Amino acid sequence: MSLGHQVSFVPADAPSEDGQSWNIQIRRSDGVLRRSFSDGLRVRKVENGYQLFVRDDVLDDSRFRSLFDDLATGGLSGHAMTIGKAFKSRFGSISAEVYEILCSAQHLEQLDRMHEAVLTEVSQLDVETALGQLAKWSPNQAE
Repeated sequence: MSLGHQVSFVPADAPSEDGQSWNIQIRRSDGVLRRSFSDGLRVRKVENGYQLFVRDDVLDDSRFRSLFDDLATGGLSGHAMTIGKAFKSRFGSISAEVYEILCSAQHLEQLDRMHEAVLTEVSQLDVETALGQLAKWSPNQAE
């Protein structure tokens, strides 16, 4: 992990309601959450024993490498980190979708508009809607 952050794999206290799987949450000590690991891992019964899954896909070698690459990739920085902190102070933890929107912002004015939305929109849903719209914004776009 970068900058001394850690990853924890935390198994659920009990199996799923149907008794066919067991969830393992994946948490980074810096709070970064990405879609690739936001749902954690699942241990499921299969014909000849048990197998690890990410969502509905078997955790094969390719997915394993991709998952660990995502776990090792740094978090938000600069203006995007400030926006993330503002979001977190208003609404609590940042969803994987919001995190990805902040990571994908490429223009200073786009980040400024995202920051303004986080600070001024009324509800979390309003903020997430505005961020989703601003994710598609570009400097050449008409007002």
